[in-house]
Amino acid sequence: MINMEEHIAEIDPSLKEELRYRKIVPIIIEFFEAPKDEQIERLKDMGIKIDNVFKVSPLASGTANSEQIEKIRRLSCVKKVWLDSEVRVLRTSKDDYYLSNCNTGFH
Repeated sequence: MINMEEHIAEIDPSLKEELRYRKIVPIIIEFFEAPKDEQIERLKDMGIKIDNVFKVSPLASGTANSEQIEKIRRLSCVKKVWLDSEVRVLRTSKDDYYLSNCNTGFH
């Protein structure tokens, strides 16, 4: 039996919120597996500016607007689209680390 459901990748809640205030946002695209060159080229053909493709994790970063993000979410190779924001790590003791990110709520 063929699955006729349309694939729509998850979207980071912080990214949804950021899109309310900015037309173009920095994003991280999480793939199910390491992206192939053809998949990255397809993103570029969609007008998405790709800054980095990571070798260790199945991720790519870039910038996109809300319409482009909706197109990204429909690609079957995409697992989730995240807001790309700075994360700060503070060492509070010898063994503990504290992650702080006001945009994505990591605490």
